[in-house]
Amino acid sequence: MTRLDSRWALLLLLPLTLLCACETPDDDDSAPADDDDIFAQDDDDTTPGGDDDDSGPVDDDDSSGGGGTVIIGNWVDTAGSTYSLTESLWTITPTADGAATFGITKLHTGNQFAVGQNGASNPEFPSLWSRFEWIPAEGSGVFLCQRVQDGSDALSAGGVSPADPSNPTVSGCREGPWIPLTPA
Repeated sequence: MTRLDSRWALLLLLPLTLLCACETPDDDDSAPADDDDIFAQDDDDTTPGGDDDDSGPVDDDDSSGGGGTVIIGNWVDTAGSTYSLTESLWTITPTADGAATFGITKLHTGNQFAVGQNGASNPEFPSLWSRFEWIPAEGSGVFLCQRVQDGSDALSAGGVSPADPSNPTVSGCREGPWIPLTPA
C-alpha cells in the first residue's frame, strides 16, 4: 500500500473510530432526553434491586421498599372532596365542576410524582395531561400539588421542574398553596 492509500484509509476509519469511542450507554438518568426516564425528578438507578425498566405505571425502582410518601389510597381535602388514588387511575370527587379522572401513566413513589392523562369528560382540560406531586404532612396526611394540568402530552406535563415544597400551606404549587389531604 502506498503512503497516499494509507492516509485515505485512516481518513475513512477516523469517523467510525470516533463514533464508537463516543457512544456510551445511557443509564445515568440525568438528561430529559434519557431513553428510559423522560421526566424531571426521575430515578437515579440507586435503589437496591431496581431494574429501571419503567415498564408499568409504577416505577419499579421505588415501588417496593423505596423511599417516598405513600399516596395510593383514599384521601379527603378540607373542602370535603375525596381522592381515590390507585396505581393506574386517580379520581377526584366532587370537584367544584364535577368529578375528574386521571389515567396514570407514570407513578414514581420515590420522587413523589405522577403523570397522567386527564379524563375525556373532565370539567377542566379534558384529554390533556397532568403532573401531580406530593409531600408528607404532619401526622398521616400529605400535601398534593397538581403542578401541571394542561400539558399537551406526557413529556410536556412530566418534564417540568418540581413545585416548591418549602411552605406548602402558603405557596409553591403553581400560584398558591398545596392541597392538604388526610386519610379517608
